[in-house]
Amino acid sequence: MQNETQRQLRDVFGTFVTGVTVVTTRDSQGQAHGVTANSFSSVSLDPPMVLWSQSLKALSYPAFQDSDHFAVNILAEDQIEVSQRFARSGADKFGGLPIDISESGMPLIRGCAAFIECRKIATYPGGDHAVFLGQVDQFRRMPVRPLAFGGGRYMVAHPHDLGAGADDPSDSKLDLLRAQRLIHHALPDLADRLKGIVGLGLWANEGATVVRWEPGPDPAVRDLVSGHVVSPQASATGLAFCAWLPRTRWHPLVEREQARVDHSQPIDSVSEEQLEAIRREGVARSTVNRNGLEVAALSAPLFDRAGRMVAALTLADRADRMPDDPNHPRAQQLREEAAAISRRIGWQEPQLTKSA
Repeated sequence: MQNETQRQLRDVFGTFVTGVTVVTTRDSQGQAHGVTANSFSSVSLDPPMVLWSQSLKALSYPAFQDSDHFAVNILAEDQIEVSQRFARSGADKFGGLPIDISESGMPLIRGCAAFIECRKIATYPGGDHAVFLGQVDQFRRMPVRPLAFGGGRYMVAHPHDLGAGADDPSDSKLDLLRAQRLIHHALPDLADRLKGIVGLGLWANEGATVVRWEPGPDPAVRDLVSGHVVSPQASATGLAFCAWLPRTRWHPLVEREQARVDHSQPIDSVSEEQLEAIRREGVARSTVNRNGLEVAALSAPLFDRAGRMVAALTLADRADRMPDDPNHPRAQQLREEAAAISRRIGWQEPQLTKSA
């Protein structure tokens, strides 16, 4: 296979997200060996068996080939340095690293998410790798989140959705906090797909607040500040909340802002016609000049399992990249991404009723 084809195939393999392990053993002289591997997989529960593979060119291959036991250390999300340490060639990878020794003599790295000690029962050829099959002797799990790896970079593992709804209504606030956490973790990938700077807007004590901005590839807007309270009537995030929250929640803030800005203007500058248009189009829009750059923002609502708006997903970019057209592809993509996030936090899209 040509080098370019190999690289492309490696990229394809990388789309399969895995955990990260360090497999350890001891050689006949008692010397500890370890190697980072994401080729680990469970095989069977009865009997309990796992497998992993190692390059035949690895310096530690002879030790694993000759040893009767190995231990799989499943790394925790804060152990990237451990992964990198054992991915490099070196004489003493264990230097200064806190470890425990299992009953079979295998090194167990402290702080891991789980340990699986195995007796090697078979070795199979696998091209330029050897596949080791082991029967599980001992295992242990810790209350920490595992490290993940995919697409050539480290990741953290979080729930995709919130699961079944809470039976106790008093759990709704806790459900909201979980939903916010899920949305936070989704922002980096959203920013990559939407190709702009993406913000998470929440309704706080002082009104609409963008609690986080996440830059996508090559962001044109670079001076947006997280934790900033935005205008309820002059920002896309604020207008989205005005469109979907009860009037009693946002109208006092509009009055206060109008009184502070210009007494000659009508108190309620946010018209019901404007809000109805936002609800119909599914997205709010605003523009502002920032240091000579015309910046546009689009904001779409995020709904919880009860159908309440709990957050706003806002996309900011140069105005010439986001025309004032609710049917523009970027507006459509933002609506679709917001709907997908809403479904992950329990929202069910209303079904259209067909007339008889």
